[in-house]
Amino acid sequence: MMLYENATENVLKMAKLNGSNYRSWAFNMRLYLESFDLFAHVDGSAEPPAEDASAQAKKAFETAAKKAWTYICLAIQPEQQIHVRETRNAKEAWDTLKSQFARESILQKVRLRQQYYSCRFQNGGDMLAHINHLRSLHDQLKEMGETVNDKELAMTVLASLPDEFKPLITALDAVGEDSLSYEKVKAMLLNDVDRATDTKKCEDAFTVNRSGKKFKKPFNGTCHYCQERGHFARDCPKRKAKMNTEQRNTQRKGKESARCAEKEKKDGVADHDGDEALHTSDVENKSGWIVDSGATQHMTFERDHLTDYVEFKQPCKVNLSDNRTILAYGKEN
Repeated sequence: MMLYENATENVLKMAKLNGSNYRSWAFNMRLYLESFDLFAHVDGSAEPPAEDASAQAKKAFETAAKKAWTYICLAIQPEQQIHVRETRNAKEAWDTLKSQFARESILQKVRLRQQYYSCRFQNGGDMLAHINHLRSLHDQLKEMGETVNDKELAMTVLASLPDEFKPLITALDAVGEDSLSYEKVKAMLLNDVDRATDTKKCEDAFTVNRSGKKFKKPFNGTCHYCQERGHFARDCPKRKAKMNTEQRNTQRKGKESARCAEKEKKDGVADHDGDEALHTSDVENKSGWIVDSGATQHMTFERDHLTDYVEFKQPCKVNLSDNRTILAYGKEN
């Protein structure tokens, strides 16, 4: 008797059937009845004892059948209990509720399909909630007998994404449609969202730290460059001053080398070690080059990179920073 009272109390704590939550209620109610081995009385698979069975076995069967029916009725809001008042067992009550709240009409199927295929993910939204919503619609369609397999669910999830997710869809396309599955798409999307979130956090932290705002705790460590305390090596004023001096010296040497090269064009070719270069002064970054803004001239050994190539009458010597000398045979006009 104590088990019955405790079970009844637990049923009352469940979300009761209110007319609009049938699918979630039916799922939870089935789990509850299964936990007491009572759902067989609901789906009709429970076999009554034989006629020659003991009175105790017959009594246990009748008690279990009444409990199943009672639990279902207690888990319904009072205004909805009108649907089960004329029933006498758990199967009658269950079938009556299903016919009342789970009608599989054409209108309902069309409405669910409209929601299923028109669902769209909004940037900044909850990806997991979006995927679970589509899965819920998918399961409801399957319960109605509609043929919506796992691959179609995966395709529908991908079709609901904005253009920002096209690179991920392209990556899945390389894998092939045969290996496409809902679980794989779900895992890739959640990983992609987590990675984007982590990247944004890092960028936001960098922006805050470099915007002039003070740290909560000032840096009191030692600079690895000058060995003084109170700043990082990247912010060391002595290091920055040295870098500026070296950059000015490099620019001065570059100008001197260019003047020397222009002068020696008139005198012919000097001795060299066989290296070659094409002089590309004032060339725009058309081929994905990384341009050193501190250099006065730029070099390439790929003639195809020059769109308006002009050959020198005499090759020009170019002095490199490692004391080698190479030849320039032309330049971009």
